[in-house]
Amino acid sequence: MDNHTLVSGQGIDILAEIINLSVDAIISLDKDQNIVLFNAAAEKIFGYKVSEVLGEPLNMLLPESVRSVHRGLVSGYDETGGPSRRMGQLTELYGVAKSGEFIPLDISIQKHPEGSSCRYTAICRDISHRLEREKKIRENEEKFRMLFNTSHHMTILMNEEGAVMEFNDTVNRILQVKAEKYIGKKIWDCEFWANEKDFSLMEVAVQKIKIGEEISFIANAVGENNRKIILEISLKKIQIEHNKTALIIIEAKDITEAVRSNKELVESKARLARAQKIAHIGNFEWTIVSNVLIWSEEAYRIFNLAPNGIDSTYESFLARVHPDDREHVEMTLVAALKGESPYKVSHRIILDDGTVKVAEQIGEILRTQDGKAVRMYGTTQDITERWNREQELIQARRRAEESDMAKAQFLSVVSHEHRTPLNAIIGFSAMIATEKLGEINIPAYRDYAVDISASGKDLLGLIQNILQVTNYELGAVKYKPQYLTAQSLLDNSLSIISNRANEKNINIETSVGTGIDRLFLDPELTQQILVHLVDNAIKFSEEGGIIEVNLYVKNGDFVIDVVDRGVGLEDAAEIFDLFVQKNMNPGRVYGGVGLGLTIVKNLTELQGGWVQVDSKLGKGSVFSVYFSCVKSEAVPILEMGQMA
Repeated sequence: MDNHTLVSGQGIDILAEIINLSVDAIISLDKDQNIVLFNAAAEKIFGYKVSEVLGEPLNMLLPESVRSVHRGLVSGYDETGGPSRRMGQLTELYGVAKSGEFIPLDISIQKHPEGSSCRYTAICRDISHRLEREKKIRENEEKFRMLFNTSHHMTILMNEEGAVMEFNDTVNRILQVKAEKYIGKKIWDCEFWANEKDFSLMEVAVQKIKIGEEISFIANAVGENNRKIILEISLKKIQIEHNKTALIIIEAKDITEAVRSNKELVESKARLARAQKIAHIGNFEWTIVSNVLIWSEEAYRIFNLAPNGIDSTYESFLARVHPDDREHVEMTLVAALKGESPYKVSHRIILDDGTVKVAEQIGEILRTQDGKAVRMYGTTQDITERWNREQELIQARRRAEESDMAKAQFLSVVSHEHRTPLNAIIGFSAMIATEKLGEINIPAYRDYAVDISASGKDLLGLIQNILQVTNYELGAVKYKPQYLTAQSLLDNSLSIISNRANEKNINIETSVGTGIDRLFLDPELTQQILVHLVDNAIKFSEEGGIIEVNLYVKNGDFVIDVVDRGVGLEDAAEIFDLFVQKNMNPGRVYGGVGLGLTIVKNLTELQGGWVQVDSKLGKGSVFSVYFSCVKSEAVPILEMGQMA
């Protein structure tokens, strides 16, 4: 493009060519600041053709905000006398393109001699791309700073000699130091290292590292209040291409808590291993889908195996279970996997040397939300010693039970054998005492016969009680419940025992509560209970005393109370035991061998009831028998009686 100028008579010379080929806009003004020169670069930057601007005022290229002051600024420059000047030292300069777009410019202005057709020339460079690059550089710098200072890792930049150039904020926060104090110092000369070993490690690493390499190690530093900080340190050396220098970057991670936690974990595992060894309890984890079985050291020890000494599968475990126990183990596992029952099983295991142990396993199953079993956690305990002790106890108990059974059978046989001759003795002595076969002229003989009959009856009663106890222990006593009323129970029982009461002139006061439903009990067994309780009360009551027999309902239970005002008991803890009586000395006042209350307890418990006693020495006793057997049909009777 030719150079367009209002000055005629000038040819195209080298200067004109320079102006037209310049990448910067060159704009010349006359003394009135009208445009007289507008090169090709100016056309490109501002978007105007040269024909559109020649002779026009410069203001058309200026932002409206500076047009009013621009002329004064130029006049001020004119008065300074300097030939050239760079503008925009204090502020950014913009031109306005034909499109209205603001264009950032770097402007130099030149002043020509007065009288010249070109009084001022401005050389304008479009710096849009430069500003965009600078903006991106600033943004990248900000991003770098943000990442640099918000990193959880301590980051230190050094030159290749190891002199500190910059710390990030994490260094300041963790070590509680001020970066300015250490800028320019060699990193190993910084005072925050814990000891000589630590800064020596750093010095050696810096001197040793090469470009592209990475060196890692653990070192100790000291933070606030001399707190020891354990650092995991990584050094990298990188090449800066544009100036051919190198940087060393330190990244350090505070692993103090991790080391402490790991130490605690190791100690915890060690304690667990010791506890498992002492208790002979190992643990296992079975991933069901992949069939991977993980054992603890103690679990391996129980099976007498080295760690990882077998294939880690369920089948390998099952192969060591005793063949006779495998089906039981598998059935227990299947039921647990189905959720039908917990996994708890005891079984035998066979070691490689043929030794047999007994192990107990307890497992807990982890399931997905839809209930699918995915993993089992559990324990394996060596219970061989416990199992052997239990077997010994079982055998001892079996032998004791067999011995007790033999004793009971012996007592039963002996009692049966004695009962037959006793019946004859009682019968014949009664005949003699009543002189049924003829008069006895010697009264003493008749009295002897009476004593023989009475003693025989007492002995027969003892034998019958022994038979009752032995039959209970042999399981020969059967519970045959039926409906009965409380009054019939009372009447039938007292008819048996009334003669005993009469012999000691003892009154028996009775009461039957209102609204007692029909009872569903074994009449014979319940009658024996009541007879034995009343007989016991008579035995320990003074002559002419009073005994109360009360039948009633309490909280839905049928209750029999037998109350005496006899000698009472200081300690009633053992009175229901076999052959136990208040006084078992040979010269005791009261008869019996301690069977009656044992029979009461046995026959009550056989019917699902229980016995309680409340006794005070010298005050008397209350024996209470409870049955949960009241039926729904009420028998509304209240009967009071008194028997002598």
